Amino acid sequence: MIDSSNFLLHPHDHYFEKVFKVRPVMLQLMGQIFNDAQRALLDISSLTLASESFISPELAESLSDLIYVCNLAGGQKIRICLLFEHKSSHPGRRIYPQVLRYMTGMQEEDINQGREHFTLSIVVLFYHGKDAWNPRTVLSQYGPIPPEFHAFAPNFNFLVVNLQRMGDEQIMAMKDALLLRNIYLAMKHAREDDFFRKNYKKVFIFADETVSKDILLSLFESTFVYIQTVTTLKKEEIMQMVQTLPPDYEQRAKTPYEQFVEEGLAKGFAKGIEQGLERGLERGLERGLEKGIALKEKDFTLRLWEMREFPLDKIASLVGIAEQQVVDIVLTALQENGQTLEDAQAAIEAYREKTTKPKKD
Repeated sequence: MIDSSNFLLHPHDHYFEKVFKVRPVMLQLMGQIFNDAQRALLDISSLTLASESFISPELAESLSDLIYVCNLAGGQKIRICLLFEHKSSHPGRRIYPQVLRYMTGMQEEDINQGREHFTLSIVVLFYHGKDAWNPRTVLSQYGPIPPEFHAFAPNFNFLVVNLQRMGDEQIMAMKDALLLRNIYLAMKHAREDDFFRKNYKKVFIFADETVSKDILLSLFESTFVYIQTVTTLKKEEIMQMVQTLPPDYEQRAKTPYEQFVEEGLAKGFAKGIEQGLERGLERGLERGLEKGIALKEKDFTLRLWEMREFPLDKIASLVGIAEQQVVDIVLTALQENGQTLEDAQAAIEAYREKTTKPKKD
């Protein structure tokens, strides 16, 4: 089971990292961004995910990265650097000096490691913000300078995957990139509840005969948690969707809460459905706390919030803090994830309304 609390704090970043660390996904991406002549020069068998990152503290607010290394046919090593743009608004001209600083960091690393030559580093920038953006060449940013002086303008190229400029029909036509197709739809339509109500099978069901079932289910699980996090779909709606999916998918969609409930029922915790679920879960959590396996207050609070089942006062009771502390923890986490104060407050109020049971007359 994946750690869903990370999705709450940084859902887009965490989803991007989870899915593009999967080698078959990266291979499909390479099939999309490189032409036939370029792919013919790559030794695909040497493709490896690197542990290094060249995101400096000043870039961390806007970008995150994943780096793969691959050999060319002649033996030279290259980097393929995936840069993910955090912001929902387009970065404008600022992206050019940001990418330049990023590339400079890699050159400095080559110098520090005593390499004879700089390592060719191909930057692939992902943008999935809502604002329209059509980045042009670096040279174009200097305006109409005479061709005789072009050589003096710092010029470099990077690839852009602009999901907002890709139509759904274009994405669905990616017959040679079936995994990417689901991922692109999920990222492009993040926070669009109606889209997922109508198209959830296109997003959730990963079908590729060349990829193992475990990988397909893992991608589904990451996508499932991502959609739970970035939409306001109610648990009932989501579970209704899941019930129409193949059995293996339905089982992987079980939340920690539901899995615990099933185990609790089997052990006889419940004496009635509603009462049993509540008592079984609370007892299990209390035992976890007593054994020292509970998370710290902040992480524990965010995990319970992410489960989208408990009223805020119940979360406060289980964690052992005041309800206002719960609100403050969640509010801070949402703002750290890029939401405005107003949006974060609205999200908390929507959660409060959804999880508060109506009082009986």
